[in-house]
Amino acid sequence: MRKIIDLKNALLGLLFLCLVAGNCFAQTAPDFLLKDTEGKICSLSDYKNEKIIVFFWSVRCYYCVKEIERLKKFQPKIKKDGWKIVSINVGDSKSTVESFIRRHKIDFQVLLDSDLKMSMKYGIYGVPTFFFLDKKHDVEYVDNYFSVYWDEDLDELEN
Repeated sequence: MRKIIDLKNALLGLLFLCLVAGNCFAQTAPDFLLKDTEGKICSLSDYKNEKIIVFFWSVRCYYCVKEIERLKKFQPKIKKDGWKIVSINVGDSKSTVESFIRRHKIDFQVLLDSDLKMSMKYGIYGVPTFFFLDKKHDVEYVDNYFSVYWDEDLDELEN
């Protein structure tokens, strides 16, 4: 009887961890309506049937700058493997972001979440944060850094 209770408690604990982590059950990423730096309104639904890397970041975040450099380095492979990068700046002014884009020679899309509403909708509690979305925009993977093994990690998830 004790073994059954211990097993039940272990399973309940595992279920709780899965729910807290949010990665045990596929969930569809929330759609967004955000402006880019040129004022164009963009949404997740603009990327129908495309695999998306959604990257939340801030100009003031040292680790975000490092992750942007890593994204730039891997961008050719990311494109080759059929992924799109959608970066969402969190809380910085448009002029600050534009200056940052010029200085760091960023050539992927940057959307502005100045009021933090989208970050809250995605449950962001710190930056950098990456969401890897499949073609149906279900969340495949969430992390706070862009692993050099990202493509291998996602291959494992898909198999």
